[in-house]
Amino acid sequence: MSKNKKISILKVATGVLSIFILLSLLAAMIPQPAFAADPAQTACAARHTVKSGETVSSIAATYGVTWLELAQANNLKDPYTIFVGQVLCIPEGATTTPDDSGDGTTTGTSQGPTFTVTEDNNFLNIKTVDYPKSQSHIVKVGKTQLRWSWVRLVVIGRFATDENGNSNAYIRLPKEYRDTEIYVCLKNAFTDKIQCQYFDPFE
Repeated sequence: MSKNKKISILKVATGVLSIFILLSLLAAMIPQPAFAADPAQTACAARHTVKSGETVSSIAATYGVTWLELAQANNLKDPYTIFVGQVLCIPEGATTTPDDSGDGTTTGTSQGPTFTVTEDNNFLNIKTVDYPKSQSHIVKVGKTQLRWSWVRLVVIGRFATDENGNSNAYIRLPKEYRDTEIYVCLKNAFTDKIQCQYFDPFE
């Protein structure tokens, strides 16, 4: 083999190696996504078995946690897909009580503070019982995004409970949230505590 041919092969090999090293360096510089904690390492207040028709948002609302907290507790990534029969970790701080079905799972039900929602002439009538006394609460509503299984909440008003923790508030409902299924959430104005429930105006 001639000297010139050897030099050409060496240049090609050197070029290929240089490109490989450059690509490796570029890959190392790309920010890696932050993964949620492993569910096995997350403290769970309960376990929930996914049923037909449920979404990340509807399950989170049932237990009084946010959809993001539920997704992070179970290492769910966009588009936050869940499957029937899948067992989810309900993060600590959720409102839960043992199910009487005897299958060892739990379902979310209200304990202590509760609220009810009805609609009257484009106003939400929100009644609270045993809520924190004489405190302000922010009212948020949102529509389920079926494709992505999450709810974007918007603030529509606020109200205050009386000295017994009760209230009977009327909040005007924005036009885009009328005559449709929505989630209604009450957030304590002084803490991160939030409680949500599903509301169907046609029921």
